[in-house]
Amino acid sequence: MGSTDQVGVSEERLYGLFAKYLYPREYRFDDHDLRVFRDAVRLGFVSDCVALDRVDFEPLLDLPLREARARLGIEDDLLRAYFAIEKRRYPNSRESQRLLA
Repeated sequence: MGSTDQVGVSEERLYGLFAKYLYPREYRFDDHDLRVFRDAVRLGFVSDCVALDRVDFEPLLDLPLREARARLGIEDDLLRAYFAIEKRRYPNSRESQRLLA
């Protein structure tokens, strides 16, 4: 959902409620997950990448990640900038700890 500029406020809130309260327990979002999801939705509005739900990934499977991202219009600098913000904002998150290990 974060790869498009078509997600409205109502959809974002509804998905957040489902993800926090209705998903199976092991997949439920906590407050941190919801903040990251909301940030991803915002990034979808500023990104020039194509809507990932409409991509045929088969032709991209053998490409290096950098080239696949370039073909899809995924901005490496935007991803890296947000990840740096996320690491500072959530230094003790599971994902940050895994990536720093």
